[in-house]
Amino acid sequence: GSALASASHVLRADRKIVATAVANDWRALEHAAEPLRSDKDIVYSALVQSGHALKDAGKSCQDDKSLVLTAVKQDGFALQYASEKLRANPEVLHSAATQS
Repeated sequence: GSALASASHVLRADRKIVATAVANDWRALEHAAEPLRSDKDIVYSALVQSGHALKDAGKSCQDDKSLVLTAVKQDGFALQYASEKLRANPEVLHSAATQS
């Protein structure tokens, strides 16, 4: 993640570079350009490493049930980063509770 942190804005907006960086370290998502933080494939790549990555995902991903389930199955505490609607979803709550 630290390599992307010091990268230029142009590189942070390059999908291939960000995808590679996130695949190597989920923390790189935090430094990606905003549109890429809502890219479902990139976010999924981060979430399978750590549910905590949901914190840095775009709002649309925080409201995507399949992505949120991936996050809370990895780390139940990731529930706090899900959209309000999904924090109230019984399936999401159950998955988070069994993981915490």
